[in-house]
Amino acid sequence: MKMEFVKEEFESTFNYLRQAYREMNDFVVYPKDKPAYDGFEIDAFQTYRSAKFRAERDGLEIGELYPLLIEMEKILLQKAINPESIVIEYEPKNQLIMQEENLEFLKNNVKYLGFGEQVSKDMEAQMNQGIREFTLGTSSIHWDKTIEYKLHFRQSEETGRYFFNRYEAKLTDSDTDKVINQTFYIQKGKGFTAKEAYNLLEGRFVHKEMLNKENEKYTAHFKLDFDQTDKNGNHKFLSYSSAYGYKLEDTLAKVPIKEMQDDDVREQLIKSLDRGNLQMVTIDTGTHLGRYYITPDPVKGLNMFDEKFKAIDPKDLGLNLRFKRNIGETEKEKAESKSEKQGKAQQQTEQPAQKQGKKQKMKVS
Repeated sequence: MKMEFVKEEFESTFNYLRQAYREMNDFVVYPKDKPAYDGFEIDAFQTYRSAKFRAERDGLEIGELYPLLIEMEKILLQKAINPESIVIEYEPKNQLIMQEENLEFLKNNVKYLGFGEQVSKDMEAQMNQGIREFTLGTSSIHWDKTIEYKLHFRQSEETGRYFFNRYEAKLTDSDTDKVINQTFYIQKGKGFTAKEAYNLLEGRFVHKEMLNKENEKYTAHFKLDFDQTDKNGNHKFLSYSSAYGYKLEDTLAKVPIKEMQDDDVREQLIKSLDRGNLQMVTIDTGTHLGRYYITPDPVKGLNMFDEKFKAIDPKDLGLNLRFKRNIGETEKEKAESKSEKQGKAQQQTEQPAQKQGKKQKMKVS
């Protein structure tokens, strides 16, 4: 397969295609017999079916992305680029290399999400056996509660690539036998971690960067709405975006927390609270001194508990945690349920990447 590129656009085209591959796109389509490509006419697809449909509909050429990237990278490393254009010739991908890359990506994904080394080893064993679809289980204990996870893996029939798209979490209270279930979806290797899932099931807020319908990043405080479920029985999410006006750091500045006096401890405390953890701190108001558990709450500012986990009203400690809310934002934004987002994400795989600016080329889906 042969392609010729405009010299000035070669590196930015390579960067776009590399990002597309990292986001699980395996195929590209482009016009036939074009004198030289500048990258804007190349679309990336996750599945061969969707790439083939586009190619046949518009009379385009279809190719595999990975081997193209390998040859483009060789040219860049050589730093010997023809003054006018660059010609690339490549063969179908090396399946062994592709499988190793896929395995490494999933290992990093499982590690990032906090599921441990044993899950990673079990996953590798299943993949090496060529099992097309499998589920792995693990569990952990927090305080007097047990949380069990079931991770779902599936192999694409078209590309042979394995995907980890969702996991189920079940939280059981050993004292009351109360059980809460939720399915969490993974988008492009990102999603709520195992510990964040536990905190959400405990009813706490988690501050997270997510993708909106336009595939753009945004941050918000998320919480499960235990009063509402979707058609699949999943609890819906409440979300408070940054536009709502709540800032954890500003709220903490209103509380005389001794640990906040150390910059390093302060940074770690904020990170822990963002993950939804219940964090113990020392509060000294001058008239009140004690150890309290705190966790973020975009409505109240903070949720506070004494050492016996009895709820404490901040006002009882003389604390005023009010902040200016943005009236233009709904106080309880209903974020789309994860299952609904996953369905839309799967539909988006049938569409090519959307074009953007000169340098970024396109936004891959």
